[in-house]
Amino acid sequence: MWRSDVATPRQQRPRLRLLYQCRSQTTGFAGTSRQPGVFDAFGLSTREREIARAATAGLTDHDIAAELYISVRTVNAHLRTIYRKLGISGRRELPVA
Repeated sequence: MWRSDVATPRQQRPRLRLLYQCRSQTTGFAGTSRQPGVFDAFGLSTREREIARAATAGLTDHDIAAELYISVRTVNAHLRTIYRKLGISGRRELPVA
């Protein structure tokens, strides 16, 4: 059964590449130390930083949820926490990381 609203594996590659870049910026390579990022000063957790970077990179809540194997509601909860910690009201106000 073919669904036109579901991206094919070939269409998902750019999204995956973008998410992996967000992850490497968040955690560092193989657990090594890395340069502090924009979101580090605000006390965001590793997962919150990962989601914030993915959101600033243009991924939708659904894309972030699918790639991280979490629900869309969990992504929304993380984003609400991120907005509260940063003192902003929405995704458009997220700083570029």
